[in-house]
Amino acid sequence: MTTALALLHPAQPTRPQTGRITQIEMPPQEVWLVSATTPGGRRIWYCRFAVTGLFPRLYGPFASKRKAVRFLDAAISTLSESLTELDAVREEHTCEGEFQKLHWGPLIEHPLLNADLRQTPKKGR
Repeated sequence: MTTALALLHPAQPTRPQTGRITQIEMPPQEVWLVSATTPGGRRIWYCRFAVTGLFPRLYGPFASKRKAVRFLDAAISTLSESLTELDAVREEHTCEGEFQKLHWGPLIEHPLLNADLRQTPKKGR
């Protein structure tokens, strides 16, 4: 008796999976990523990470711009895990009053939602 090998699905070359960007809420801006050249002529990347009230920090170096963006995505994910602790701190410092009936937070300042805030009132109104 002979054994026959049937090839049902030919093996297709697969590309290595790169990490998906899941936490960054807006397209990366040029000021977030800084490139430099090593003495050997190789291009490396740094990620500029800024938090309100702190000096911006450069993390890196990264071998590619994509790796710097993937770092930023992971950093935001790590930071997001501690954001729930900020709600307790907010409760200590928020004001209570007639107009603060809803306690939402944080409010995301999306450019489309705040379009009316950037418009200047017309004269005579």
